[in-house]
Amino acid sequence: MFEFLGLHFTAIIIFAAVVHFAFFLYLLRDRSRKIAELKAFLQNVVRGLSRHSDITPAVSVDDQISRYIKDWEEALTDPNGTGAREELKRSGIKDEQRPYLETSLETKYNVVRTAIESYPLLGILGTLFAMALALSEGGPSGIEGGAQDITHIIKSFNSAIWSTVWGLIFAVGFMLFNASVETGFDRLREHRIAVQEIIAKTKQLRLSADT
Repeated sequence: MFEFLGLHFTAIIIFAAVVHFAFFLYLLRDRSRKIAELKAFLQNVVRGLSRHSDITPAVSVDDQISRYIKDWEEALTDPNGTGAREELKRSGIKDEQRPYLETSLETKYNVVRTAIESYPLLGILGTLFAMALALSEGGPSGIEGGAQDITHIIKSFNSAIWSTVWGLIFAVGFMLFNASVETGFDRLREHRIAVQEIIAKTKQLRLSADT
């Protein structure tokens, strides 16, 4: 086992990075699905309102969701919008699917994002495994044997250092990639929290009207 790790740790790091990236892509696809579900939910709620934002195809999904939430809030707070509030009180509790309550994607994303920090440590660990294996192999005795041992150790070090190099390369690469997608996951979380709050206000309004 120790010998296998010493010889193949760089390959293990590369394989882990491929799996890591594939999981990142899976989360991005899942994020797109969940944001679409949230948009459809809000569309269904605000569809019956007399006053709502005009959405053009050029508007991003995140901006559409923000506008739908704003329409919902304005309908609740409008003193002249009694009919709209009644419609919202009925629509706001039809949330059996509850796409705004799903938090598993956030948990998975936090795990994948945190795992980026492990690559430099894995690289150093792979280098240490390879060096320890080289030092434990030994060689012929005598002056000539000692010189061969040194040459063998130097060659092993040149090979082992690639574990650290690849670990740093993947760490930097994933950090840059995460920086480009992190905003999307953050906005999904913000949308979910905003919808939870507006749902709570709508239900509170309904309860106060029933009492």
